[in-house]
Amino acid sequence: MVLIRDTLNKLDLVDTHKELKGNNAEHTHIRPNSSYRLDYIFAPPSLLSPHASAHVIPPGTVSEHSLVVLDNKKRTGRPRWRMNVEHAKDQTMKDMIEDSVSHAEATTGNWDAFKASWTDSFKKHGMEQQRKSKDSVTNLTNWLANLMRKQTPNPGKIRR
Repeated sequence: MVLIRDTLNKLDLVDTHKELKGNNAEHTHIRPNSSYRLDYIFAPPSLLSPHASAHVIPPGTVSEHSLVVLDNKKRTGRPRWRMNVEHAKDQTMKDMIEDSVSHAEATTGNWDAFKASWTDSFKKHGMEQQRKSKDSVTNLTNWLANLMRKQTPNPGKIRR
């Protein structure tokens, strides 16, 4: 068993069923007086979709083993938000994180709440930066158009 575990660790493979279900992973070999988890699907965690699910199909009449099914589905629709790491360098965002950590103790019980709060703040910051960038482009475009109007005696001839 140690050799198998060492090999799995060396190859960076995880038991996908247990990774997705935790201690609720169903047993796959069922006998009248006992049951075991004998059937596995191993994969690198990087290939496991965040929307994956796993379940067991009970054995038929040919085998005592249940079938482990991994549905490594991809999310359809809008892609997941990813943080722009450049925003983490912004002093406003550094101050926000420092302030939130200094006013409350981060524990395993409230860590997800911290992350959710920070995610919301980073999303808002990103939208604000995007708006400012668009406004800057619009202002520059308007400034150039005004400059061209002043230099062109007949503004109707300006090409767009």
